[in-house]
Amino acid sequence: NTSSLVGVAISASLLPPAVNTGLMFAHEVVNRPQGDEIRLALVSLLLTLENILCIYVSALLMFKFKEVAPIPQKSEFWKKNVRVARHFNKPIDQHEREVFQKHLQRVFRETYGEDFPESDDAALRTRRVV
Repeated sequence: NTSSLVGVAISASLLPPAVNTGLMFAHEVVNRPQGDEIRLALVSLLLTLENILCIYVSALLMFKFKEVAPIPQKSEFWKKNVRVARHFNKPIDQHEREVFQKHLQRVFRETYGEDFPESDDAALRTRRVV
């Protein structure tokens, strides 16, 4: 799964310098201040910010390259297209099934000159028409 790989890659680039920043700041606060920990913490902080910027810029470039654009009228999509998809994917009731089955039987009889198997699911799955 590529999405988990992307998550691991982002975590591997962001977490180590961010954790090091916190550890160096905490070490400077708890121990005697010497100044070296602050310098190391700032370097780690800059690396973290650089990684965030690089991830953001590469994502923008990839979206531009792949021609992914935001939908200007999202509300129309959510009001119209989602309803159509839900209606299309809804399960059919018994009456609709019987009407559709009769239609299939008629078309099958007209096309192949024989009756369509009634409700034997195994026969429906194994029937091969050449």
